[in-house]
Amino acid sequence: MIYEALHVPLPDVHPDDDRDHWFTYDEPVSSYFHFDELKSKGNGTLFLNLGALRRLNLLRSIVDQPLVIYSAYRDPEHNKLVGGVPNSYHTKGKAFDIKAPRRAERLYLLGAAFQAGFRGFGLYPNFIHVDVGKPRYWIKT
Repeated sequence: MIYEALHVPLPDVHPDDDRDHWFTYDEPVSSYFHFDELKSKGNGTLFLNLGALRRLNLLRSIVDQPLVIYSAYRDPEHNKLVGGVPNSYHTKGKAFDIKAPRRAERLYLLGAAFQAGFRGFGLYPNFIHVDVGKPRYWIKT
């Protein structure tokens, strides 16, 4: 099920695989997300942890509706520019910020993200942060 959500043929990779991958523009990322949605808004590169990508695809499958990604991979310079912490999971391709302007939507996505295997969560006024780092959560108002 989780492998079917990807165009990238990686049948021998377990969903918890911690391998990382640099994507090129002409390489399919997934059936739900395009390179342009996940690339760094700084230098335009895309580096993702494959386990995190699989969880993002599973999350999209669980909610069964499009997700708007505010931020996925961030190159280190762009991360610094937007005020990200120095060791942000965004710079490791292991985090996603997903648009959710309504409180009920944020709570629904939070539950679905937990079900998809994410373990780091941040709640913000109009989006949620999810990552595959250590279990933790925070709320920013």
